[in-house]
Formats: sequence, C-alpha cells, structure tokens
Amino acid sequence: MNSVSIISYPSAKKNLLLSMADTQSRYMLPFAGKYRTVDFTLRNISRIKPEKILFFSYHSDDLNSYLQNHPQVMKLPENTVSCIYDEAFSLQFLNETFSQTETKHFIFINGDIPAIADIDKLYDEYKSKKSDSILFQLKINGRQSMLHTVLITNRKTVLNVLKKTSRENNSSPNTFEMLQNMIILKKTTNSSFNGTFWNINTIPEFYHTNFLLCRKNEYNSLIFNDTNLISGFNPENPAHIGRNSSVSNSFISDGCIINGKVEDSIIFPGVVVAEKTIIRNCILLPFVAVNSYCYIENTVIDEFSDFNKTNILFNIGERCRIGRDLMNLKNMQFPKSVYKGLTLIGKNCILPGNQEIGGGCYISSGIDPEYFLKYRTIQNGQAVI
Repeated sequence: MNSVSIISYPSAKKNLLLSMADTQSRYMLPFAGKYRTVDFTLRNISRIKPEKILFFSYHSDDLNSYLQNHPQVMKLPENTVSCIYDEAFSLQFLNETFSQTETKHFIFINGDIPAIADIDKLYDEYKSKKSDSILFQLKINGRQSMLHTVLITNRKTVLNVLKKTSRENNSSPNTFEMLQNMIILKKTTNSSFNGTFWNINTIPEFYHTNFLLCRKNEYNSLIFNDTNLISGFNPENPAHIGRNSSVSNSFISDGCIINGKVEDSIIFPGVVVAEKTIIRNCILLPFVAVNSYCYIENTVIDEFSDFNKTNILFNIGERCRIGRDLMNLKNMQFPKSVYKGLTLIGKNCILPGNQEIGGGCYISSGIDPEYFLKYRTIQNGQAVI
C-alpha cells in the first residue's frame, strides 16, 4: 500500500444536464451503456493501492452505497473509500479533513468526468522525479491542455497552502480549483500524459457521446476490452430478449427484459420494454420500465431509481407517444441543454398511459403524475418543471 490519498473533487457547479445532475452527483451519471462515471474514476486509480480515496460531492445521493457495493472497492481494506458531502467546501474544512489523514502524498483528480488515464504511471513518475508537486496535463492533438489535469503533491505543501489561504480569508466558487492554483503557484513541475476524457455538459453531448462509445470503433474496444474498468451494476441475470421481440443495431445491457422492438438505441441495466412497444434512437437509463403499445424516438429517459420504492411496475404507461424525428427542435425554456430534436424525460418520472410528448421537450424530475392526467399532450419544445 502506498502512502498516498486520492482526492476526487467535483466539477464546478454548472448544470446543463438538468434532471440528470440536479439531484445526484455527476459521479453517478450513467455512461457507455452499462457504467457510471465513478466506475471510470475507480479504474484510473485501481493500480495505485492508496491508503485513502476521498470522494467529494455537492450532492448527498446514492454514491456511497454504490461505492461500498462496488466490486473494486470491496477488494480494498475497510474504510479505504469515503464520500464527503457538502454544498460548498471551505478551505478550513479541507484543512481539517486533510490534516486527519496520515499519508505523505495527495493526488487531486476531477473524478466526476469520465476519463481513461493510467494515474499509477503518473504517480510512479512523480516519485522518480522527487518533486514537491507535479501538474500533469492531458495531451490533446499532441499539445498539453488544462482541460483535464492531475495534480500530485506532498502533504507539507498542501497543508502549508491551506493554512496560508485560510489566514488570508481567500475564497472562490470552486475551492478545489483555488487550492490547486495556489499549489501550482509554488514550485511545481509540469508534465503531460496520454488519455481520453469526455466532458459532457448538455443532453445532445450525452446522447451522441454514448452512441459513439457503444458502437464498434476504437472507443468501443478501448472501454469494453479494458479488464480494469468494472461496472458497479451487478445484474443477476443476462438480458432476456423475448421470442416476439426485435433488436437491431442497439446496445442491450445485462439485466434487461426486451419484449418489444428496439432499434438504434442504448438500453442500460434493468430496463424493461414490454410487448408491442417500439424504441427508436433512444437511450433508456437504468431500471426504466416501458409498458405496451408505446412509440418512443429520439428521447433520453432518465433512470427510474425509485423502482424498488413503489408498487408501480412501469414508469412509462401504455400507449405513450414520446419524441419526434425533427432534428431542428430545441426546448424553448432550456435551449442550451435540450436541442437537436431530443426529448429528456427526467429521473423517476411516472407517466400515466396515453400520454403524448413532442420533440425537444423536457419533463423534470418529481412531476406529480396527476399533472399528466390533466395535460395529456405536451407540445414540441415545451418544458414541464
């Protein structure tokens, strides 16, 4: 075991992913057909064998439960992984937290953005150079970039900077960014690394990136042939494709039940598609259940994580018509988040049967199902929040 703590910090608070990141952290964002973002973070640090892994998050969600049951975390000594939640992390709080660790070194990573990078190699380089701090910058098109960085430094440097900035009452909307900038201003060596990262900020970016990864290309083999990348989803059964179902050009994850027609779509673990339903050019996130005789296209349906807290079997009722094949549509209220004709149905939404929702629409999380009994049709580009 190495005397090092991994500090995984969240991205700056800017949410253009709407329901997909307003009540849960981006660590928990489903990604690449059968993973969550945090699976990639664990993959990147899996070979370091750190004393501590601290996940900092602005949202108190299911991250800790997901991690504690994750196959990679379960192999680590007890209490290696911790989740720390707060709406804003003060410098004083970070000083107290880091002071409680006994490790000699810290590795700072922006862990809620999916990436592939062998951080153990960066740690080996840091130890060989014997520098106080090294800022590793991702190479993009052969040039170093600040878009994705890894900072490795020693305990003395971190605590000295925290004490100094606390005395001066410095503040910033992003405490982790400020802390790293203060460390970089001291004697820091620069280096670079090769890797891949996907900075997803809008619904079309999420949609098109997932399709890029799940179709056969260099990214597909990069992810699905990587034995160090392990999903925290643990379906007990493989996907069940019914006798009368039809699946074409789609990614179907384990734990799904498909009895309808699925075309050019990505189906995450635990999804149910009932008979006589057509899913076309869609992404259905974990545990979504679609009843019979629905037609859904060009739509992202956020996960139905409340499936085990309700007696409702299908959160999308029968005979629903969702989405349109009109690429120029965008949401009138959230045009920077929902565009290119896509529709987003929010997390844990429950739609009664016979609902019609157009293209470029956004239905936020937590809408009372009674609303849809009163308003059976949501026109193109509308939002229900």
